[in-house]
Formats: sequence, C-alpha cells, structure tokens
Amino acid sequence: MNQSEEGWVMLKDLCPGAVFVTREGIYAVKSEYFYTGDSQSQCECVLLASGEYAHFRDGNRTLVREVSVEGLAESVTGPSTELLGERDHFAGFAKLETEEICNYLYFSSVDKETIAIVRPYINTFLAQRAYDLVQHALTMLDLPERINSIPDLTE
Repeated sequence: MNQSEEGWVMLKDLCPGAVFVTREGIYAVKSEYFYTGDSQSQCECVLLASGEYAHFRDGNRTLVREVSVEGLAESVTGPSTELLGERDHFAGFAKLETEEICNYLYFSSVDKETIAIVRPYINTFLAQRAYDLVQHALTMLDLPERINSIPDLTE
C-alpha cells in the first residue's frame, strides 16, 4: 500500500491554511509563504503546540496527513480546556501569548473559524506549561509553596 492510500501526502501538496500532522506526531498549519520567498524552498509552517516555525528534515517532501479541525485540539493539548486549580494563576500570561499566536496564524492565511476553534486550547496549553515551568523551577530551589506568591504581571 503506498503512502497516499493511507492518507499521507507530501507537505507541498497541501493547500495553504491546512492543519496537518507529521508521522512524528507534530501538528502544524501550512502557510502560503516560503522561507526564502522562492516557491521551490520549504513552505512556512507554524507549530500548533508553540506557535514557532516548523522546520522539517525532508522539507516539502515531508509526509503529512491533513486533519480536520474538529477534535484537533484534544490531539494537541489534551481533553480539557479548563484550567486546573493553581494553573489559573497563569491565565493572564496565556491570554497574551495566545493573542500573539492567533494573530500570527491569521496573517499566515489561517481562516478566522479555525483560529476561533483552536484559541481556547492554545490558551489552556500555555497556562498549563507556564505553571509547570515555574513550579519545576521553584521545586528545584526548594520553594514550591511560593508559586501562589508570584504576582500576575499581566494585570
């Protein structure tokens, strides 16, 4: 069975704005732009998990599978968009970062409907990761109880 029969296609064959997953489980959005401005170079892609540019070893020949937006967020961030307890403390930070990522997605030809669907999942993911990072750092410093004394600098 060849790759296309399994639903896998080369990145270059996707339409701009398509959300896809690689064989390694990396979720991204394909942009209409190219890294060097030359249509023969790798097309720009944005990682859903971080909002950073994606660079694939096989470039436009990377095998990907387009994914529907429904159910996508659970694949990227987990089943819940609810912040968990103490992680709520980082909601302001997450909201600011989510806005930046969604603005970038919009200017990278991702339609507003797709952005509206993934926005709460990106926000939750960022708040959770910010909390986890700070909690880990404070634990390493033997100060885990100090997490609640960190002011919300976004207010």
